Amino acid sequence: MTDVVILVPGIMGSELKADGALVWPGNPWEVLTPYNKLEKLLEPDLEVGDIIRWVVVKGVYGPLIDALGRCGFSEKEANPNLVVCPYDWRKDNAESAARLAERVRYLRQLHGPDLKIDILAHSMGGLVARHFLESGRFGEVNCCGFDNIRSLTTMGTPHRGAPLALAAALGGVRKLFLSATQVQALASNEAFPALYQLLPPEDEPFLWNLASSARLAAVDIYDPRVHQTLGLSDANLESARTFRASLDIRSKPKSVSYFCFVGTKMDTYGHMRVDMTVSKPIPQAVSVSGGGDGTVPMWSATLGGVQQLAVGGEHGTIFNDSGLLLALGSLLGKPGSLAGVEGDFKVSLGNEVVEPNFKLQVVLTSTQLFDQLDAEIMLIKLTDEHGQEMKPPQQMPNPHPVHYKGAWLDGLSLRIVAPIYAGAYSVEMRSNGKVISQSQPVFLVQDSLTA
Repeated sequence: MTDVVILVPGIMGSELKADGALVWPGNPWEVLTPYNKLEKLLEPDLEVGDIIRWVVVKGVYGPLIDALGRCGFSEKEANPNLVVCPYDWRKDNAESAARLAERVRYLRQLHGPDLKIDILAHSMGGLVARHFLESGRFGEVNCCGFDNIRSLTTMGTPHRGAPLALAAALGGVRKLFLSATQVQALASNEAFPALYQLLPPEDEPFLWNLASSARLAAVDIYDPRVHQTLGLSDANLESARTFRASLDIRSKPKSVSYFCFVGTKMDTYGHMRVDMTVSKPIPQAVSVSGGGDGTVPMWSATLGGVQQLAVGGEHGTIFNDSGLLLALGSLLGKPGSLAGVEGDFKVSLGNEVVEPNFKLQVVLTSTQLFDQLDAEIMLIKLTDEHGQEMKPPQQMPNPHPVHYKGAWLDGLSLRIVAPIYAGAYSVEMRSNGKVISQSQPVFLVQDSLTA
């Protein structure tokens, strides 16, 4: 029997091209200067390229693919047992599910009937995979290989939506390469409803009414009077409603097992509040300390009746967590093959893009309990202000000291002040001159005009 993995990325995790030229992601210098391809990005018929492996100096899915390679899953064999499933992350996730069906057919044709397929999905990719499995649109009749699927493992998937998606739809969230207004322009385009499909469904009371007489009653953003007042897209909300209706865990194939990795320890929007009595109501997010992975709250990243494991790490790199990798090896039938990398602490960041002097959340998660810590957080400048890689990287002066003595802990959350100079920076933790962090996460400093 052949075991095969399909990796499905999340939103913004696939390349998009026009006539072979890369539109998404942007060029290195567009990380720190305004992204100038928005007009192209708003064209409906872009070509889908590869999954995004690295961008500038930041690992995206490349490290995960390398880790899977260490336990025997390879894209490069004559008969690969690892395939990636990029898709147009702007469009309806129901359309993207058809690309997953193509991958399943391809593997069935390549490996024959003695095949087991494990789907590994990150973020929105988990919703794409669930639509494929649960909507009733696909089956062995029209997708040869459907019955060969053994499991779906989701990593930071917003099964019940994310309040952050509403903030993004209203122009309150910026992403790598995109300003907040550019994110809003993309999200409000009726040809691209995917971000709206990340909103919590109608029966999830995530928006509360702050009006004095409302007693914190839930506000339904799908009510036409509400979404017109807030300035949301009618068409994209209807698309979100239709897509959410296609997801029903009770409809999944009985032969397919589900497993959810749930991000924790990061400050995360848990719900939003709004005063609907004012003339121009503006929803405000309420952040919960340690409430999720920084994007998806814990209450959304799991499903009732499904095995789940709480892990550390921020949303975009949750799959680099040592606990997740260790469990993933077992789920894929390779126990111990994805053991964590060297280092006493995992370092996770609350934001990937910040302004100068922003107080950036840094979460330190230990591999074992500690009651004393003397260390420092070092920043390493990786690019200049134009986005060009610095060789060698420049260690920034004035490291951030971390001193603790007291009760036993398994981690700490703290804030550091971002540098005033634009660029890409990595973060590492040192003690007595030795690096004790498992990896060096990267964040970007953009000035307020760029962001």
